[in-house]
Parts: sequence; structure tokens; C-alpha cells
Amino acid sequence: STPGMRRFQAAIPITAIVLRDGEWCDLDTSALVVSDIVRLERGAAAPADLRVLEANDDFLIDDEALEGRDATVAAKKRSDFVPLTARCVRGDALLVVAAIGDDVELVRRIRQGNWPPPGAPPLEPLVEDYDYV
Repeated sequence: STPGMRRFQAAIPITAIVLRDGEWCDLDTSALVVSDIVRLERGAAAPADLRVLEANDDFLIDDEALEGRDATVAAKKRSDFVPLTARCVRGDALLVVAAIGDDVELVRRIRQGNWPPPGAPPLEPLVEDYDYV
């Protein structure tokens, strides 16, 4: 397994909070489908490529795992992109699953040889030591 694939596997969350049959539930991320509604809360990582449906005013994500550098951004407008592995560092939001599996941005970058970015820190310490706002 390549370093990119090991980092990729370490970055993907195992479960997500998903709206199914009118109820919020913890669901294995392998069961996600495009158009599922997901709730992302502080400390959680995006389980797929997502688009914002609604977010509170202080919703911030950090997609350092994808970009390889500090990339904290506000994602508040409807349809703002939140990539697989982006971490919610403040607030919460409801999002729709836009892409899963081989269709996500991270996989596209791995296939093109553009991930992990040069000089990117090891992902495991980055995830464990993150100082949430």
C-alpha cells in the first residue's frame, strides 16, 4: 500500500450522523449514498464529499488533510463544498452527500499523484492533536 493510500484510509471516518427514515442515526460510512443528509458537528470529519444545506454562523472546517497545510475556512453558504476528511472545528451543519467512493476529490488527487501534498505532515498526529476552536 502506498503512503498516499495509508494516509487516505487513516483519514476516513468510520461512522457518520445520517438522516434515515426521518430519524438521525449513526451509520457506517460505507453505507452512505449520494443525496443522504449528514450532520457534521465539532470534531467530526466529513464522511464523503458534501455540500452545505444549512450551517450556523460559526461553522468552520479545516481541510488540512486534503490540502496539506492549514486550510481553515468558513463554509456557510448553501452548496459550499466540504471535502471528504475535512474536520469541523467549530459549529455544526447539515450537508448533503455529493460524492462517495471513487468519485470524491481526494481519490481523484491520489490517482493523479497529487496527494499527499509535498511536505504534508503525517496525518495521524494531525488528527489526534488537533486543537479545536
